Amino acid sequence: MQLKGVICIPLGIVSQVAEYREALNIPDCYKEYHIPSTETYKLHDLKFDYFSLNEKEMLKACLRMFMDLGFIQRFGIEYDGTQILSHLSSEEYTNVVHVLEEAILATDLTVYYKSQFTFIKMVRNENYNWKKENNRELLRAMLMTTCDIAAITKPWEIQKKIAELVANEFFENGNVEKQVKLEPIAFALISDKFDPLLEGVKENRAQWLELAEGKKTFS
Repeated sequence: MQLKGVICIPLGIVSQVAEYREALNIPDCYKEYHIPSTETYKLHDLKFDYFSLNEKEMLKACLRMFMDLGFIQRFGIEYDGTQILSHLSSEEYTNVVHVLEEAILATDLTVYYKSQFTFIKMVRNENYNWKKENNRELLRAMLMTTCDIAAITKPWEIQKKIAELVANEFFENGNVEKQVKLEPIAFALISDKFDPLLEGVKENRAQWLELAEGKKTFS
């Protein structure tokens, strides 16, 4: 069954993996990477009479088999684009990867809600030192969500495009905040250094109101 599952993985996926390594067209991929056609092993003649899998289930099964056989661990793509951190020392590389991992994990709302109260308390009490790595890590985590929210402060032409992409996510965030009974931070608590961003919000709000009132079209 393992052999059948591995060789029956859709060849289109194999081709995509090969094309990821170099910009080759499909025929070149087959030739360059010695990818056999379905006729080579008479794959069309194989039948799975004793079980049934849909396309997604088959893909998952094949990936699992790849992992069991060690294919995933041995697979590597070696070209300049993947060596952007190669000049770093082992310690520096570990630190960079840690920062990236923490930043990615910080986009999880569950992580954000756990961290924001600590961050707000720290800032309000002015009990922070940006030279301390744990303080810097907490700030980076907050900035990951801030980057999304700050989209509304950008010029109108940019903001309306972003709004189309993230509107659903914002609505979902609002629902979660209601469920956990989280009160939004009042604008009065925002530093006056953020006035330019506030003006950007007001300008875009005026644009949205004109759209709602039919004074302009969304184009």
